Amino acid sequence: MFNYIKILCIFVVGLMWIYNPQTAEAIAVAPLLSFQSHNLNTIAMAKKENYQKYYRTKKGLIANIYSTQRFKSKKRNYPLPVYTLEELRKWALSQSIFHKLFNEWVNSGYKHELVPSIDRLDDYKSYTFDNLQVVTWGENNNNYLYNVRNGINNKNRRAVLQYSLDGEFLNEYPSIKDAMRKTGVNHVSAVCRGVLNKSGECIWKYKNKTLRP
Repeated sequence: MFNYIKILCIFVVGLMWIYNPQTAEAIAVAPLLSFQSHNLNTIAMAKKENYQKYYRTKKGLIANIYSTQRFKSKKRNYPLPVYTLEELRKWALSQSIFHKLFNEWVNSGYKHELVPSIDRLDDYKSYTFDNLQVVTWGENNNNYLYNVRNGINNKNRRAVLQYSLDGEFLNEYPSIKDAMRKTGVNHVSAVCRGVLNKSGECIWKYKNKTLRP
């Protein structure tokens, strides 16, 4: 029965090829494209699974940390880490805290906030072994947020200046968020970018675009 249906389908496609080649070609090629698409999806899923398995090993995790350090350094135009991947891996594996945190991460079912991370002690210094500490991702993130809120780390914040409509300097804020929070004005960023002329009956400018009087 199956062979009969198969022969009939081939016969129908053959007739269509005579009267409408484009439609017949589309019908004939469709299963092949579907098969190729299925194979590509299978390969992509396999690669993702393999990467996840590798990432969840000590060797793979350290490689990911190193890659992230280099990527962020390049993106922010900061000095690259002074060490190689192998040197970082050797250093991390010599730290007992790294093994402790890794085991806790595994036992937690790989919770994101517990994944071991390598943080800089001083964000204003480059990646060197004397400026590294092993912490969890959650601790690293909390340290960053604390430093930003308390003005310890202002590298990713842009100071803004507040002026009256007459051009009189009123105040300086370490970031747009600080200005909005302390003044209640909502469109500080739009004024700084030139989208609006004023907001909250004030003029706002990025500090690095004008000189403070």
